[in-house]
Amino acid sequence: MYLTSPFATALWEPFQILDRLLAENGTGMVPGGRLPAFASSRGPTINVWSDADTLHVTAEVPGIDPDKITINVLGDTLTISGTRGEGQSASEFTRSFQLPFRVDPDRTTAQVRDGVLAVLLQRPEAEKPRRIAVATA
Repeated sequence: MYLTSPFATALWEPFQILDRLLAENGTGMVPGGRLPAFASSRGPTINVWSDADTLHVTAEVPGIDPDKITINVLGDTLTISGTRGEGQSASEFTRSFQLPFRVDPDRTTAQVRDGVLAVLLQRPEAEKPRRIAVATA
């Protein structure tokens, strides 16, 4: 004796189901199996880390013209935005981060190499920790 279900006659296509669910939720694949310009509306993958004097930010931006990337520092907030593509197929992104310390915007550098944006934000000299000598009495 075999058990049957109403779905037994249809060919089970797990990837079609997954694509449909992801498309309905606004993430992942779109119908036809194509990836959107960015996997999410938040934009490219970004890594942030710091050492004593520098905040390092990298973003994966393959295929984006460096002239279409904007980096702003306002107070303790870093904003990276950009546009990939042209016309109706253009995708825009904006990512903002609260910085762990104030940065010197005049000493901030950014460059794109091999599809990776690297931003270096320097801590101002006046805000660097200073060692205070302890005198004996």
